[in-house]
Amino acid sequence: MAPSTSIINPPDQYGLSRVAPGIWFVKGDTDKRPADNKDPTVILLFGWMDAKIAHLAKFSAGYKIIFPYSSQIVVASKAEVFLLPKSVLRSRLQPVVDLCTNLGAMNTSSTLPRILTHTLSNGGSTQLNYLSQIWPQPQVGSKPIPSAVILDSNPGGDDIASALHVFSTTIPNPFLRYPFFAFLLVVHVANFLLGLIPWNMHDVLRKAVSSPQWLPWSGKHTPFLYIYSRADKSVPYRHIQAVTETAESKGQDVTRVIFESSGHVSHMRSDPDRYWGAVRAVWAKALSNAD
Repeated sequence: MAPSTSIINPPDQYGLSRVAPGIWFVKGDTDKRPADNKDPTVILLFGWMDAKIAHLAKFSAGYKIIFPYSSQIVVASKAEVFLLPKSVLRSRLQPVVDLCTNLGAMNTSSTLPRILTHTLSNGGSTQLNYLSQIWPQPQVGSKPIPSAVILDSNPGGDDIASALHVFSTTIPNPFLRYPFFAFLLVVHVANFLLGLIPWNMHDVLRKAVSSPQWLPWSGKHTPFLYIYSRADKSVPYRHIQAVTETAESKGQDVTRVIFESSGHVSHMRSDPDRYWGAVRAVWAKALSNAD
């Protein structure tokens, strides 16, 4: 049965507690967790570019239903993630590391943690990629962490048509959209020339995501679930399909859930039963792989 999100109604009302700009925390029912429960210790949820908190809250609500004992960290993504220097973006994510440390989600803790990571669009995975760069590296010989990674509508992009489509949805007014697009290009060129950011960030992201060891806690034991659509105009199907094929060739445990008609990051709304069923299945696989 798919989680109902009809009861969701501004961040505090969603059960989201703001801990830093663009970062919210949802406490799981840890006091009631049975000793043998295998829900994730923490769920890391990374939103798409300029997503409204009301929309991210629907994903959070779904997780609250299927994994009630799991704490959640919800991270927003803004257009500035493609503009600001890497050092700034990394430092802004330090509260996530601090929260995970307090939750016992590092594999340096006495109890082996379990981590489920869910990214929405390129903005979400870009944020996760920066987080991975400041996450403490596991000790040599550490036991693998039960983990799963879900990538909704990403990674992909690059061509001008898909870029324009993204901005047309986030900035519908053309008198604002095109000046912003020109400004974005100028700032991107300047930062590239200064060596602050790579020229082709999407290419960097695709290469990172396709590795089984992308994240400090992931490996060949980690199942990666790619959820995408043939009808997505922002991140074309063929781009994500190519990444999954490359990832498989590198030994990544890949599962694909392909929708036919749903738009960008709209798959959960399109068919919640199928969507959350795939989430449950990939977590069950993560636990099985870790045994």
